[in-house]
Amino acid sequence: MTPTAILLPPDITITFFAEGAANIVYRLSPATSTPFTPPIDSETDIYSNSTPPPSEIELPLQATTLPPPFKHKLLRLRKKQSTTTPLLEAQTAFEEVIKPLFKPEQLVEQVLVTLPEGLSRKLNAELRAMEEKGTRKEERRGVFLDEEEGYGLLVSDMSPQGYEGEGECVCVEFKPKWLAMSPSAPEEAKRCRTCALRAMREANGKITKGGFCPYDLVGSRADVSIATDSILKAKWGKKPGESLRGGECWIHDRIVDVISGGNLLGPLRNLQIDFDREGMFGGKVEERDFLTAMTLRDCTLYIRVPPGDEPLEARLGDLDLKSPAKASSWIAQERQLVDECWYTGDKMSDAQKGVLCALQRDAREQSRRSELQKKKPNPRKRRASPSIGNTSAR
Repeated sequence: MTPTAILLPPDITITFFAEGAANIVYRLSPATSTPFTPPIDSETDIYSNSTPPPSEIELPLQATTLPPPFKHKLLRLRKKQSTTTPLLEAQTAFEEVIKPLFKPEQLVEQVLVTLPEGLSRKLNAELRAMEEKGTRKEERRGVFLDEEEGYGLLVSDMSPQGYEGEGECVCVEFKPKWLAMSPSAPEEAKRCRTCALRAMREANGKITKGGFCPYDLVGSRADVSIATDSILKAKWGKKPGESLRGGECWIHDRIVDVISGGNLLGPLRNLQIDFDREGMFGGKVEERDFLTAMTLRDCTLYIRVPPGDEPLEARLGDLDLKSPAKASSWIAQERQLVDECWYTGDKMSDAQKGVLCALQRDAREQSRRSELQKKKPNPRKRRASPSIGNTSAR
């Protein structure tokens, strides 16, 4: 069934908010003055050197509030890449495949929206202006919105600005990644898939900030605490050896409570396993089930911590079905991890030593306990000695 799309009104201000590898997210607000017109070939330098240029389009509107369907929502638009899926197809897959796997309160809401003609061209002009000013991230430059894409997605605003309650809230987001072992990994693996990939990347000079082992997210409360500590320190710019203090500890404990409850990430782990039991080399990487598994392995968990005793919100987002165009790169990466022994190797970079994989940590703890056990005297041997001596005396 084709999903229903609502029309994005021509009377909304659209402001650049954030950018990822495959999408750009914009904030919506009531328009104030300038009507929207399609971009022209030459662009005017309208931003000062001291202020990063917002990607802002103002359309005629005198109202001071957004229409209900657009309140507390963000607009997510697709970039033009061979590995991204057209949004009508992506939203169809989301509604038919992904959405039935979860409860409504566990997902970031996303609704298909029809874009005004010329909007993507205007936004691309704004992105080029950002590049000229040097305010667009270097790794994102040169890739723009797909101007032939007629749709966008309205998604729940899980940032502090989207909070409807009183007081200030704290929002945390991260990717849980692979919560179970890759079926393609060797049986003697000493690292989970995510930690193996991190080790390989760090050996090539790409250091991960706030790295954690996904297995900790589905382990004991103490394990969850280790991962949460790393995530929050990265968010607040703390070094791994620094301690959380005061209200930071309160936020940490509340997040640990909701994750260790196991109502979201435990089932997510099980789904990752169910949709892929043969792995990268099983010959099914372009089939719907495998693409679903890879989607579930790359989603984002958004957690909003309100003030006081209000319950936390924890929702999964970024669940657009992966494109089969990525299959060859997935296989190549997995082959490299296996062939170069990143799953089984023990060597770690200095950067990774503070982010031990849970598998390595468990193995070391087991080895430590084994060594301690060897050092303990055997009580049976102590009891046996007098018996032998007495027999000899007789």
